[in-house]
Amino acid sequence: MPDDPPADAPAPAIERRGWGRTFESLSVPEFRLLWSGSLSSYAALQMTNVARPWLAYDVSDSAFALGLVAASQGLPQLFMSPIGGLVAD
Repeated sequence: MPDDPPADAPAPAIERRGWGRTFESLSVPEFRLLWSGSLSSYAALQMTNVARPWLAYDVSDSAFALGLVAASQGLPQLFMSPIGGLVAD
């Protein structure tokens, strides 16, 4: 038939819609490496946020030390965020 594509022609791309395109970007090896590195870095950060106050409590047996260490992790963000917002604007 004259309407048939040649035998060596590439297959037409399948158009994905909705949820079918959700993880399409992970098919790019460089992005997959970036994504997995970012995920592992974030997981390590969260473990650090738990481990430091836990260590302070384990060493001192003081709930005050635990609270002080946990609060000191968030204070720079609390005070520097408004300044960063002003600079960004």
